[in-house]
Amino acid sequence: MFYKQWVRKYVTLSLAYMWKNYLINVREFTVTVQSVNTLRWNTWKYFLIPRIAIRGKIF
Repeated sequence: MFYKQWVRKYVTLSLAYMWKNYLINVREFTVTVQSVNTLRWNTWKYFLIPRIAIRGKIF
C-alpha cells in the first residue's frame, strides 16, 4: 500500500516537473522566434531596403 502511494506520488511529481519544463521551453522558444523575426525585419529594414532604393536610383 505504501509502495503504491509512493509510486503515484513520484509519477505525479515527475509529470508536473516535465510539464513545467515543457512550458518553460515553449516560452523560451516563442521568445527566440520573436527575436529572430525582429532581427530579420531590422536587417531587411535597415540594410536591404536602402540598398534596393539606391540601386533603383542608380539604374
